[in-house]
Amino acid sequence: IITEFMKNPQVLADNGGEWFEIHNPWPFSYDLLGCYIYDLGGDVYEFTASTVVDPYQYATFASGAAPGFTPDFTYTYSICQLANAADEIVLECPSLLGPIMIDSVIYDSTAFPNVTGASASLDSSSIDPDLNDVGTSWCAGVAIYNSNATLNDRGTPGAAGYFCIRVRMQTAPLLQQQTDPAQHQHHRQDSGEGFLTDAVAD
Repeated sequence: IITEFMKNPQVLADNGGEWFEIHNPWPFSYDLLGCYIYDLGGDVYEFTASTVVDPYQYATFASGAAPGFTPDFTYTYSICQLANAADEIVLECPSLLGPIMIDSVIYDSTAFPNVTGASASLDSSSIDPDLNDVGTSWCAGVAIYNSNATLNDRGTPGAAGYFCIRVRMQTAPLLQQQTDPAQHQHHRQDSGEGFLTDAVAD
């Protein structure tokens, strides 16, 4: 399950500071060898080496080796980038029946958190491949994991997150002043999705 992603870091440039997180909710390991991370605009990254996510692990995948923490895995930024406005994160893996979409998140800059220097983090009560499709299941990261003299990057990479309830209450008046964001839908390639997950510390 996809649980967290940093699309717009401010301490580091995108090519060294972008990352996303996947949670394995099962009591067995899962090897991503042969799987793909891609978007609908042509970015495709294939896992060509054994990439094992342990049981219940929150595994981090980063565009650089030192985004403010030690990622579990790194990928090539030039072929896997997270757009700041709207983009998709799709995890697809092979099976005996053909490719299966494990999980996907289609985000934008209105329904989903859009704070420079803060990750989008999945509410810990919404760690589900369907609930993480909904923008209101996410909130902006608040725990500082990287900083310099003037800037901070916030999120909980590699760790379980927290409930987003208080963050939502604080931002509710602002949301009421805006028009409702357009609803986004996408079609799965099979009957189930997997997981990308992490919620934000409050």
